[in-house]
Amino acid sequence: MTDYKIYQKVYDNSYFDSVMLMRLSTALGSLPGVHKVSVMMGTPANLALMSEQGLWDSQELRVRSIDMCVAVQYANKADLAAVQSALTEFVHNGSVRDVKSESKATVKQSVRSWVEGSKSLSDPKVAFISVPGPFAAVEAKRALDSGFHVFLFSNNVAIKDEVLLKRQAQSRGLIVMGPDCGTSLIGGIRLGFVNHLNSGSFGIVAASGTGAQEVSTALSRAGVGISHIIGTGGRDLSAEVGGISALQGLRWLGNDELTEKIVLISKPPAERVAKKLIQELKEIRKPAAVLFLGSSLTEEYSNVRVCSTLGEVIAWGTGSDMEQSPDLPKAKAPYIRALYVGGTFAHQASILIGVVSHSRAPKAWLENNHVVIDFGDDKYTVGRPHPMIDGAFRQEVIKEALLDKNTGVLICDVVLGDGAEDDPARRVVDAITEAYKTRRDAAFPVVIAHVVGTPLDSQGYDNQVQLLKSVGVHVTQTSTAAVRAALNSVN
Repeated sequence: MTDYKIYQKVYDNSYFDSVMLMRLSTALGSLPGVHKVSVMMGTPANLALMSEQGLWDSQELRVRSIDMCVAVQYANKADLAAVQSALTEFVHNGSVRDVKSESKATVKQSVRSWVEGSKSLSDPKVAFISVPGPFAAVEAKRALDSGFHVFLFSNNVAIKDEVLLKRQAQSRGLIVMGPDCGTSLIGGIRLGFVNHLNSGSFGIVAASGTGAQEVSTALSRAGVGISHIIGTGGRDLSAEVGGISALQGLRWLGNDELTEKIVLISKPPAERVAKKLIQELKEIRKPAAVLFLGSSLTEEYSNVRVCSTLGEVIAWGTGSDMEQSPDLPKAKAPYIRALYVGGTFAHQASILIGVVSHSRAPKAWLENNHVVIDFGDDKYTVGRPHPMIDGAFRQEVIKEALLDKNTGVLICDVVLGDGAEDDPARRVVDAITEAYKTRRDAAFPVVIAHVVGTPLDSQGYDNQVQLLKSVGVHVTQTSTAAVRAALNSVN
């Protein structure tokens, strides 16, 4: 048994957002001799979690919430030297080797304030803010005061602060995208988790990051292209916020000469907010599709198509039947295991299959029922990277589900683009290959996947699809078609 040692390091006043921390954790975990890694900001809750994992046992280190804490279990001094070298590179350069950073803009000028930054840029100006929640509202206000639109990646921002910021932005002709906004594309500039897209005539307003990614990539692959994606944050369409950013986004797209058609994507909004948004689209008069996923809204309007699934939105935009499901063999076991990295896909699947997602049971993927799981949910990301960044945990789960005799069909998503793994399809392929070594019977589950991406993404859409097909995975054009195909296979 290896006698692992623990290395602990606190970087004072060194805030990095969750994506960067997860990337660092993944990179350190891949180094030789490293057994376990935890990289977190020094909040009391995070330190308690690291202690529970046996990685933080020092009472001597004074830690604040704005300090980055690193704990690594390693085998020998040579391994530790590689860890320390990677950490030094990360702190100095904001990246580490073997971690993708293509979306990181080259810094051409260093500034010390939003005011100074505003003077050095031409309009439109966008501030990307990713600091701890308690500080995010303050920085967002400063950016707005200096004339910046705000992309607010930070979460844990109080809803009262969100409302105040968005009202301030609205009064100045600016917009706040967020908080907890993961995806936007403004004038060709990619912000957060987003794909490389063909430019075109479709504009998207979305309170759903992965929903926006699937629709935009499918449209781009079909050759119609995207003008802008305006993320709003998940709470924007609530009664408390009132859809402030969504309304601003729709008006912006309505006045934008490049945008000819509009897509609006969200989970069900408050009723009065839904009415305001529909009325705005009617007044804009451009052809539009609306998806309030899980809503009972069915009324049709002259220029507004109300959709019930992501596949229906894509079909409207492309003019093709993207809902068409492939002919699959009949499943030899009764249950569907839908194992996603995208929360919107899990939400849609739970509606179509008729089960509740986010099961809290241990090893929920082995329950005697259909199962839908979002592995990006907090339950599965505490102490480990988001599965879009590091799919190791979901890979093990897929293998377990394939070995379960009750699994008839397994569904999964493969998400490409900025911030995603270099080769996410390989995770699925390796899980299938390992499971097949153990289980070579005729009742091996049917596996269905959909790939969110384009040929322009660094991972390569066509390469990822072909890799999946090489081990017998049935690849559909949309997440909706994947679920419908699974239902046909088990029924």
